[in-house]
Amino acid sequence: MFPPFSKQPPPENTQNSSLNICCNDDYLDLLFGASLPLDQVCYAFAYGSGAIPQKGENQKEKMVDFILVCNNSMLFHQKNQLWNPAHYSLPWRLFKTERLINNLYWFQRDGFLFPKGAKLFYNTLIPSRGRLIKYGVIDTEDFEADLLDWPKLYIAGRLHKPVLNVLVWPNDQNLGQEPNRPIWQAINDNRWMAVQAALLLLPEKFSVKEFLS
Repeated sequence: MFPPFSKQPPPENTQNSSLNICCNDDYLDLLFGASLPLDQVCYAFAYGSGAIPQKGENQKEKMVDFILVCNNSMLFHQKNQLWNPAHYSLPWRLFKTERLINNLYWFQRDGFLFPKGAKLFYNTLIPSRGRLIKYGVIDTEDFEADLLDWPKLYIAGRLHKPVLNVLVWPNDQNLGQEPNRPIWQAINDNRWMAVQAALLLLPEKFSVKEFLS
């Protein structure tokens, strides 16, 4: 059985009292505005045109995409389903809570329609602070595996591009405002492997533009 959780998120004025925040408070506030159980998230980043300015585009009109990395995404879904059932599509609301969470977790990590997927579960078109957000949930183990082994290149490829670090939950391994060491090391290793792969594929002489593309 799952341990009991409050059906209501904590008041907003207490939510960020113990968070270690990276980069941009405005984007963290979008996560707070969606009443997500951020105590279950060890690392979160925003990506795409809703977070990274694009020339000639109105950023405020763009949906903001997030990826939330959880040490145990089952616990995240357990809390989130109690607090925000409307975030989930209708099929996921038909199960009783415990069965729902078990099926969500299985679908996220193994799937049946897409058994070779990227091991994320997305909720989309969530209103928050006058904007729309989309958030994907992934287990730390799967996050690090994609960064280091490139089985799908979904997370790894995303982190080859600019992103905004939004939230890091503090723990004994944190140093300053960095994610916990295994995640931070995996992120750096992924980028270094991308550099090595690019150098192997490029000709002897190349431009900065060719290298970055």
